[in-house]
Amino acid sequence: ELTPLSNWLWDYLLHNPHFDLPNTDLLVMRERRHMLDVKHALFDMRHVWWFSLGLWLSLLAAQYRPTTQWRLALRMTTYVGVTIVSIAGIMATVDFHASFNLLHYLFFTGRSWVFPAGSLIIQLFPLNYFEQFFMIWSGLAISTWVGLWWISRSDT
Repeated sequence: ELTPLSNWLWDYLLHNPHFDLPNTDLLVMRERRHMLDVKHALFDMRHVWWFSLGLWLSLLAAQYRPTTQWRLALRMTTYVGVTIVSIAGIMATVDFHASFNLLHYLFFTGRSWVFPAGSLIIQLFPLNYFEQFFMIWSGLAISTWVGLWWISRSDT
């Protein structure tokens, strides 16, 4: 069964504080190197997420100040976020495979993320896994942005 290895890899990616290759002989070296690249990308995205969250919360708290500039800043930030998520959503809806490839071209060097169809990494994380993940992420992101937009409209 693949689930224990998949869980182990997620634990490596999200909870192991060391930036070293996954310690398993089940993955070939190319797959192990890609997992290390993914770990670095997730680490960077986590920092962007925390910075963005801090910015949004600051704007949200500041919107209760008497000036309308804070509300405008929150509203504009929300519009930018909704636009980015919407563009990504449209691209993924039109052609998820091409969007997936573009994402990998942007975040990973060379074609280090291309594996044979029968490789273990593809069995663990097939393309439909990422499609489902993207749908959940998009829903949460859009809900967050809509909530911020709604709050920015309030008259208090």
